[in-house]
Amino acid sequence: MITQYRFALEGDGRPLPAFWAYRLYAWLLGEIPGEVAEALHETGEKPLSQYLGREGGNNIWTLNFLDDTLAEAFRPALAGLEEVPLHTGRLRLHCAGTERLDAQQLLFSVREGEPSRRMTLWFETPTAFKSEGRYAVFPQEKWLIRTLAARWSAAFPALPLDDADALASLERGLRIADYALHTTRYPLKNIKIPAFLGNVTIESRLAAPMEEVWQLLLRFAPYAGVGIKTALGMGAVRVAEDAGRGGGQRPQNG
Repeated sequence: MITQYRFALEGDGRPLPAFWAYRLYAWLLGEIPGEVAEALHETGEKPLSQYLGREGGNNIWTLNFLDDTLAEAFRPALAGLEEVPLHTGRLRLHCAGTERLDAQQLLFSVREGEPSRRMTLWFETPTAFKSEGRYAVFPQEKWLIRTLAARWSAAFPALPLDDADALASLERGLRIADYALHTTRYPLKNIKIPAFLGNVTIESRLAAPMEEVWQLLLRFAPYAGVGIKTALGMGAVRVAEDAGRGGGQRPQNG
């Protein structure tokens, strides 16, 4: 089960840097049981993503929990949350919405309509992958697939996407057809991680059964995030049907 919280930050409306999501997350870790916070520091897939973005002129903090046990551990700290004390001052905020959905709901949403064979992914916060020990600042189809499949399997262990042949088939049937990206940096503590922002349009040439899996992953992507350090504010992504060359129409928020 996926549990999402969205908080609107009050203030003068000026955009906050994406890396403030890390500050908010660091504060939040101090509000949950110590053993839960320690487990989140361990290596491996993190069953959550969180980021700071913009919707309708407001700064929105979004948290996605991909595990019921983790969502329950965070629930007391998030219920009725109105203020976050940071070293830069106190942030006022209010809940802008919550959502819960399971694998079946995502699957039904895929089967309700005719999928587009060209989809655009908008990277809303700095995004990066890591390959052979190095940061990669251009997405590849296989990295997107492997990231999302691993997080899907962690979120829904009863319906894993871990068949190597199936994943290889997905990778062969997808290609990045267009892109509009630029490099950036995401500051964390004393380092600035090389990353990218912008969009890519991915064209699908998959057979119907694999196309359904791809569309399922696309619907999952905004909750899971892509790439590295999604628990720290990186890798937020939105998905929209492509409306033409150059990335199509940016998905509307709110």
